[in-house]
Amino acid sequence: MPKYMGSPIKEFFNHLAPSYSKKYSEKYPFLQYFFTKRIQLATNNLDFSQKNILDIGAGTGALYNYLIKKESSFQYYACDISEAMLEESKIPSHQRYVGEVQQIQWPVESFDYIFALGLTSYLSPSQLEELILFCSKKLSPQGQLIISFTNKASLEISIRRWLHPIINRVFKRKNKVSSLPFSTSAYRIEEIQQAFMAKNLYYCNKKWLLPSIPFLHHLLPVFSIRISKFIDKKEYFRPYLALLSHEYLLSFQINGTKTKSPKN
Repeated sequence: MPKYMGSPIKEFFNHLAPSYSKKYSEKYPFLQYFFTKRIQLATNNLDFSQKNILDIGAGTGALYNYLIKKESSFQYYACDISEAMLEESKIPSHQRYVGEVQQIQWPVESFDYIFALGLTSYLSPSQLEELILFCSKKLSPQGQLIISFTNKASLEISIRRWLHPIINRVFKRKNKVSSLPFSTSAYRIEEIQQAFMAKNLYYCNKKWLLPSIPFLHHLLPVFSIRISKFIDKKEYFRPYLALLSHEYLLSFQINGTKTKSPKN
């Protein structure tokens, strides 16, 4: 795996760290709702008492802040490539680790829960493969890996892909098109399934995250939240969630189901 030292991704988040927590504030209602909803869905109905928890890409500690309000009798470990992001968190210093997760000497042999929320978009295919390999080795026999992905099959991602060459011609320079100084990754569920099953990790759950009309959250964030809640409640929208959801959450276990269609 390429080293993160001096990488655009690390530098980007180091620069963003002092203001990153503002994304969870009321100033950005859709982002606040999005991040909160993702954590709620990722942790719903899970028992964390006396469990070892690893948060990969912990950032400023949003998951830690959420869990500590509900349960305190767990062992929580956080890692991130950005030291500046971790320093902005409330995670105790002895529970924070800076660097690539597979190169860190962890104080425990395995983890009952491994979370990787909002991380995979910033990984190359080879980096994702190494992450999967790490999780297959470090997840306890009855543990769960909960991981989020940008949905390549969504309408919004498809439209962005179609418009990208046109916008490039208009602006002439790529760095005027995107606010990120690096490319990001999106995946279809089918390709993720194949990659994880190759390392003996199998589906146990699937959740679509914040279905909405493409690009509406940029224009009308509060209204977009209402639309998302409405779609979530209506059964007749279920066949279209794969098109309307920008992101999805998957849960894996070493001894999970080997079916091609995980539970919704």
